[in-house]
Formats: sequence, structure tokens, C-alpha cells
Amino acid sequence: MRGLRAAMMAAVLAAAGGMWAGKADAAATFTFVEQGGNVVGTLSGSLDLPATSPIGGLTSGALIFPSLAVIVSAEAAGTATNGYDVLGPDAFGPGVTNTIADSRSGLVLHLFGGLVGGGLLWVEATYVSGDAMTGSMTFTGTDFATMGVTPGSYVYTLATQDTLTVVFRAATEVPAPASLPLLAGALGMLGLAGTVRRREG
Repeated sequence: MRGLRAAMMAAVLAAAGGMWAGKADAAATFTFVEQGGNVVGTLSGSLDLPATSPIGGLTSGALIFPSLAVIVSAEAAGTATNGYDVLGPDAFGPGVTNTIADSRSGLVLHLFGGLVGGGLLWVEATYVSGDAMTGSMTFTGTDFATMGVTPGSYVYTLATQDTLTVVFRAATEVPAPASLPLLAGALGMLGLAGTVRRREG
């Protein structure tokens, strides 16, 4: 019984540790939420970019075009970017018009997931692979329904297997830690062990 209890306690500690431990693989997330009558996007994480020669480009503007899985977060004057192949969904929803951001800041990104044969992700040319990515976009006086966005998570994978996840989270959704089911299962095992011990006593 002691061995069983020790194993179960180890499982609980491992699950709890996973809730606060950082992710081993590099990944970036652009999360959009409905907030106070606006839609606000926040970029975080990092990406290890492919070593292959990128596709050069000039990115300008700040917008979302859902039916083509397009997000552009750049200054109006244009910024030099490098483009990389990505695989992922070709749409965020049915919206067939641009929604222009009222403000943006941080790293310049341009995702075009709806290209025939696979998507492209352009990243500001000065970005150093593995560095932290930060940025934001704000769309004033709108919501996902007006923009034609379908709430959910949309994952785009680079050749390095790093991922950019675009999340559209409705105002009522509260994200749970990814390891929460593991922790709940471990706690359930401890409860079962206690029941067995009482019966044996």
C-alpha cells in the first residue's frame, strides 16, 4: 500500500509541476478576445524560424480577413519582412471583408493561411529566431460576429515544427491549464487509495 501511495503522490506532484512549468518547444500565440465592446489581440511566445532562405517582402497595414485566414499587424508605411511556409487552416470564419485595426504595436507579422498549396507567415526581418515575440492589435467597437470570425484555435506549423496558434476567445470563455485533467486524475487516484485503505482496515 505504501508503494501505491508513493506512486500516486508522485503523479500528483508531476501534474502540479506541469501546470507551472514552461513549454519545452518554442511556440507563439496570437490571442484575440472580446473586451469592453472591442476586440483586442495579444502576441506572445517565440518561434524558431527555418534556416532555409526566406521569401522577402514588405508588410504594411493592420487587419484581419477571416475567410482567407489573414492577419496583418504592421505599420502603414511598410516594414521589411521574411516569409516562411506554414501548414494550417485556410480560414478563421466566413467573413469576406477586411476589418481594419484602430491601433497596433510590437513585432510585425503577416499570416496568410488561405493560399492555395499552403500558407505563408511573414515575420519582421529584424526578428532573431528564438527571441520573445510581443505585440498587440485593437479593433474598436466590434465583435467576432461582426468581423465574421468563428471563435476557436487555429494552429499553423513551420518547417521547424514550431507553431503559431491564433486564438479567438469569446468573452465568456476561461482557459484552463493544459495539465488540469492530469492533476484531476491523480487526485482521483489518491481518493480511491484512501477508500481501499479504509475498507481493508
